[in-house]
Amino acid sequence: MSKQLFQVWREGYVCTGNRDCARLLGEAEAESFKEACQIVLEGDPDFDPERLSTWACRLFPDETSAREFCG
Repeated sequence: MSKQLFQVWREGYVCTGNRDCARLLGEAEAESFKEACQIVLEGDPDFDPERLSTWACRLFPDETSAREFCG
């Protein structure tokens, strides 16, 4: 499998009065989106590689998908 460039986006959220829009967390050259997430979020204690989430926010490979839930 060849490597390609992936973007890693975190969905927006609303939690206990706080709100944040979707954000680009970074880009990585990887063989899969999951691998790109692992590269971008290396060292993040809230990253869950099985659920592809961080701090309970889902991760997406594009801005449009990441903005669907909460802008």
